[in-house]
Amino acid sequence: MPTVAFRRNMLISFFIDKLYDGRHTYGNSDWWILQVQDSHTSSIALDALVTKFFGQASLQKELILEGTKYYTQALSSLRQDLASPNAFSLGTLAATSILSMFELITFSSHNGWIQHAGGLARLMQARGPWRHKSSTERKVLLENRILLVGNAMMSRKRTFLEERDWKDVPWEDAPENKDPYDHLIDIACDIPGMLEDIDHLAQQPQDLDDLDNEGLFLDLVNRSERAFDELDAWWRSWATANLHSCVERPPDADSKISYDENGPVFDSVLHFESYWACYIMIFHNALRILLLSVWEQTSILPYSKQYLVRTPIDETNPLPLLGISQNKEGLALEIFRCIEFCEYQTRRFMGNSCVLFPIFYAQQALDPVSREGQWLLSLPQRRLESFKTFDSAMLTEGLPSCGTGLFGEKVMSNSEMQRNENLQLPYRGRAKDQMSSPALPDICFQ
Repeated sequence: MPTVAFRRNMLISFFIDKLYDGRHTYGNSDWWILQVQDSHTSSIALDALVTKFFGQASLQKELILEGTKYYTQALSSLRQDLASPNAFSLGTLAATSILSMFELITFSSHNGWIQHAGGLARLMQARGPWRHKSSTERKVLLENRILLVGNAMMSRKRTFLEERDWKDVPWEDAPENKDPYDHLIDIACDIPGMLEDIDHLAQQPQDLDDLDNEGLFLDLVNRSERAFDELDAWWRSWATANLHSCVERPPDADSKISYDENGPVFDSVLHFESYWACYIMIFHNALRILLLSVWEQTSILPYSKQYLVRTPIDETNPLPLLGISQNKEGLALEIFRCIEFCEYQTRRFMGNSCVLFPIFYAQQALDPVSREGQWLLSLPQRRLESFKTFDSAMLTEGLPSCGTGLFGEKVMSNSEMQRNENLQLPYRGRAKDQMSSPALPDICFQ
């Protein structure tokens, strides 16, 4: 095997081993990125990602710079693809997704990713759900769906992913491939729109005779109640199928992750049969906390005095977990009782970025001056950073000792990144039946 090909395979294997070994849905050989390398642009984008990732992990500046060179080349190639008849090809979608991943993983500031994610969302929306029905295209959608929904939640702006077609069409030829996590994300897709409508209604004059606002309020109540019903049904099904997935254990006195200066913060911590089972529970709790926040914000809107807003329910279950509960703080504490288990599990692969979103919303449910709130804020920097980006010990495990630290300098300024991200995407879509459609305005990655 040629040396160049061997090195490339080694870099890809390292990247997969460190970031993707813990995935539940498919093994390494079935990873979608490995199935789109016939595209020139996506191949260069992958070279950029795996080269810079290995360079940062092993502190090899020449590889960091080489990865950045590939990144610049991939952006240039992507511009050409987006202005060509290949704009909606799988290769273009894959390259855009890989470059988004590059910016999320390798830059210390996530401003570039947020801007690029907006372009990725517009590209996916312009392609339509009918272009995400093949196995590989659906995997690209699933790779990005939770990130795009999380971004929409942060901005409190609805996302096209709330539309029914985006929840049904990609799976209509293979409904058996839609798993419990996918159904959970379906519910999450509805929340940004609820937050946007709450903000709109809260800014309106206190005029209870406004029929438009009254109709929007009633629609908001119906959507939030439906989301609770769907989440409750989801939990009952998942809990029944995972009766032995979770156990309580004493906090680990050696690692002291769940300790403060006064001893263990929790009477017990939560351990799971797999990292995936743990993440599912964490995401469920964060989603329920968000829906409870929607309910609270809806309940104080002016129209709530005229219409009865249904109170969420509490329900027991056989697991040592709250499950269906109104207790936001209790749901948040369950997430934090999982941190010790997550720390163990993320030593080999990057599961830590997955829990950043749930931890953010769980933190909002805690009193910051409580013992648990203070414990969370005072976690050692090493562990806190492992949930923000990477733990350098995890990444360099098995590598020769190359010093300390993980990230090199930021090799591109914000202005340079902005210039590189101003990619024009002319719309040349197709309707769902003929896969052809009228032209839409240009879509910019900005």
